[in-house]
Amino acid sequence: MSNLDDMKQKAAEFGDDVKHKAKQAQLDGEKAVSDLKHEAEEAKLKGEKAVSDLKRDTEAKHDETKSCFEEKVDEAKEKMHDLKEEASEKFDEFKKAVHDKLDNLKK
Repeated sequence: MSNLDDMKQKAAEFGDDVKHKAKQAQLDGEKAVSDLKHEAEEAKLKGEKAVSDLKRDTEAKHDETKSCFEEKVDEAKEKMHDLKEEASEKFDEFKKAVHDKLDNLKK
């Protein structure tokens, strides 16, 4: 019977080893899943930050471009006003010169 008892003992030890290894494998699997979740959360945060940075940079670039455009429009308006005044002055001078010449011709 001692042989049978030895076999029972070995079977019990083997069963305990299998249970221990199964629990260790389960813990290792749970740790791997937890690590993957953590890495996924980090990747998500990095992605959200990248999108936020891109949005901020795009808005800043848009504001800069809009400001530059508005400045150019204002410069063009000012130049058009100056040209209009200059043309009006030259027209007035031309009218006076023509009027003076007509007056000289009448004399």
